[in-house]
Amino acid sequence: TRCAMEAGHVSEQWYHQFFGMIPESMRRVRERGLWGGFEGAVYPEFDTAIHLVGRAGDVGEDWEIPPAWHHRRSIDWGFGLDNAFCCLWYCRNGAGEIVVYDEYYSTDTRLTVIEHLKNISDQHPWPKNPYYGVTFADPSNINCHRIASQFSQYAPGYDSINLQAANNDVFSGIEYTKWLFQPDPALAIGDGVARPRLRIHRRCRNLIKQLISYRWEQNKTGVRDARMAPVKKDDHA
Repeated sequence: TRCAMEAGHVSEQWYHQFFGMIPESMRRVRERGLWGGFEGAVYPEFDTAIHLVGRAGDVGEDWEIPPAWHHRRSIDWGFGLDNAFCCLWYCRNGAGEIVVYDEYYSTDTRLTVIEHLKNISDQHPWPKNPYYGVTFADPSNINCHRIASQFSQYAPGYDSINLQAANNDVFSGIEYTKWLFQPDPALAIGDGVARPRLRIHRRCRNLIKQLISYRWEQNKTGVRDARMAPVKKDDHA
């Protein structure tokens, strides 16, 4: 439908009227005909209509980080066009509600680990108080862990980063994330509608895109006989 509008076969006015009636979670399917878009999806329960918060451009309502939420960061080391350097910021309240509120995502091959860490520190200062805790990181690169732990020596004026090796068990991570996406009655709002345990700010464009595109490996006979392994592509966020 989007291609038809861009080619002039349907009017822009009709296009916007039509999609005003389509749930946001179905827009990609209806706009570009991606009817098989959910086949093999690792996170078919991820729904942009209920799992997103905040404003991105002219979409969404304002959302600000509530006080007294506990903050964490996660880093995936990357060094190239097909291997992005990624950091996510998220916060959690006492009820177990988690919001990923920002991302740093770079495929710039000119940047060093030190420069990436500077950018991360500048994007969101990390004060030394009980609400800002450890930074989880991919444990596969011990050299990056060493640099981060000695960051203040490499970059005077910056604090060293308190790193903890993340658990890289893919399947337990996927299962836990799927559980977090489920609505929890304990998080019901005033009208009694349960909210998911995990939500994501709309500014985290790469994370949102990769949650939608993350797929199980398929073979020639289709997803029914696929190996239980996610495709290692566009998965850094």
